[in-house]
Amino acid sequence: MRDMRHKFYGFRWSKATEKEIRQYMQDFIHSKTKINNNGCWKWQGSLSKWGYGDVRIGPVSNKRHVNAHRAAWLYFNESIPSGLFVCHKCDVRSCCNPDHLFLGTAKQNQQDMIKKNRKNVLKGDACPYSKRNEKTVIEIIQMLASGANCAEVGRRFNIDRRQISDIKRGRRWGHIGDRTGIKIIRANGVHLDEKTAKEIKLKFKDGARIVDISKEYAISRSTIDDIKKNKTWKHVSCD
Repeated sequence: MRDMRHKFYGFRWSKATEKEIRQYMQDFIHSKTKINNNGCWKWQGSLSKWGYGDVRIGPVSNKRHVNAHRAAWLYFNESIPSGLFVCHKCDVRSCCNPDHLFLGTAKQNQQDMIKKNRKNVLKGDACPYSKRNEKTVIEIIQMLASGANCAEVGRRFNIDRRQISDIKRGRRWGHIGDRTGIKIIRANGVHLDEKTAKEIKLKFKDGARIVDISKEYAISRSTIDDIKKNKTWKHVSCD
């Protein structure tokens, strides 16, 4: 055990050849994993909060953190082309067995999740990326519903008004709308629904300008422009 520990801690990455680095990392990954009954090499070192193994690679002066399964692919198989993910066939996030890994695009990774019926989108308080909590978002929705504009709400909570606008439109935290019992209505009492979207598209056919439609419906120009360019409500036909 001492010899193995000395081998790892005494390794001089900056002076090693590519072949020596590859062998060193293969030995290191083997020492940090435990094989289970399914053949998974389960990482026994530190894990990220998403369950992936965490390993530091590179010379002492420039070490960087990478997911252990990415390191396993890199040093047991080959390089990782730009834009590709290292995905798990076994769905065990801490697994580093190169035979349980494959390269795929973000779309292929998503399709693999859906095919295996394991797509689990974390929302709100359950999402580790979330900077807000549901209590704060409900307070924001209540202020918006009472007539406050995005700038006012943003100053109150020290949040960029564009983020407040996203909450207002349901682009962020849209899943808690039903729990608040509040339906946000815009200044002129016009709610953007399928009927309104169709009306707006008909106005474009008649030659109306974005700025005029925006004023009439009290909806931002960017939202009207998105409808015009079929970025949103593209399923709505005005024929």
